[in-house]
Amino acid sequence: MAIIDSLRKGAEIKQQYKKFAGRRVIFILALIPVIFLLIGVALSLGTADVSLGDAYSAIFHKFFPDHFEATWLAEVCVWKLRLPRILMGLLAGIGLGAAGCTMQGVLRNPLADPYMLGIASSAGFGASLAILFGTGAVTLAGWLEYYLLLFLIPTRLTALLLALSFDFLPHYPHQAHAKDEPFRCTSNRVGMEWLLTPVLLYQNYHLVHHLYPTVPFYRYLKVCKAKKHYHESQNPAIADTFSLGPRQKGALPF
Repeated sequence: MAIIDSLRKGAEIKQQYKKFAGRRVIFILALIPVIFLLIGVALSLGTADVSLGDAYSAIFHKFFPDHFEATWLAEVCVWKLRLPRILMGLLAGIGLGAAGCTMQGVLRNPLADPYMLGIASSAGFGASLAILFGTGAVTLAGWLEYYLLLFLIPTRLTALLLALSFDFLPHYPHQAHAKDEPFRCTSNRVGMEWLLTPVLLYQNYHLVHHLYPTVPFYRYLKVCKAKKHYHESQNPAIADTFSLGPRQKGALPF
């Protein structure tokens, strides 16, 4: 009976996934004419007097010159100026969407983003190096002190804080793996929540993020309190306020 029930559940899950995949395909196909319409609207916006009809006529005239006519101004604005930028924007959006989907799929975390993983900070650091050493414009113009005080130093300190609060402190001593010991791979840092919560960006209860990744960060403490007895029964990793690593055993203080 157990095998039959599992087979039935597997068939139901496959059927539900097929329905979901079909709806997703229909939704994507429905967006294609919407995108084409928005491209025409974007082509008609600007200082040059190009209407929506002129924009579409310029596009179709390129492929069907015997059936559509286009003015010289519309052709120049559409093909030389506006359409390449619009297509590059579409490609950039597709690339960002694919990169975000890949990132969340590989990490199995729907909340993963470039800012959490440090990709955005690394990109900013690379851009800052290109500005500083590539052209030398910042130094030559006498803006080096403003660049250091207003951009480079604050972004590096922010990256350091994110690395400490999201990665190093919650996972220290980095010996447990989430698949083997889900309650020991990261810790709850208890005590002085009024201070540690804003300083560590709510990651003093980072274990809640691993166990329930869809819970918003501002509800970590509330979820931990609501499931206190269940968490304690699993021997979770608990670190004191200013200790580096977790205790061997301990209870939550609330």
